[in-house]
Amino acid sequence: MSGEVLVGYDGEDGSKAALRTAVGIAGAFGRGLTIVFGYAPPAMGGQVADLARAVEAVGTTATDEAVALAREIDPSVVASVELVNDRPAEAL
Repeated sequence: MSGEVLVGYDGEDGSKAALRTAVGIAGAFGRGLTIVFGYAPPAMGGQVADLARAVEAVGTTATDEAVALAREIDPSVVASVELVNDRPAEAL
């Protein structure tokens, strides 16, 4: 296995389950973990700066939670965060 393990995270139950699995895989293979929060700009009307800041704040809160959970699960796994201004699937 090469590279880091990527996991999308938004704080919902499914992403928490994915995080547990990703931490286990990263720990088993001695890899880093990158926690990704993807968010897309509005489809119509351009991007509103206040909305972008609000979504980024939600992403920061969610990924801070994810890093803390990852440390609880396996403190040996080094976790980093990427906030990506794109739809979640494309962000990964």
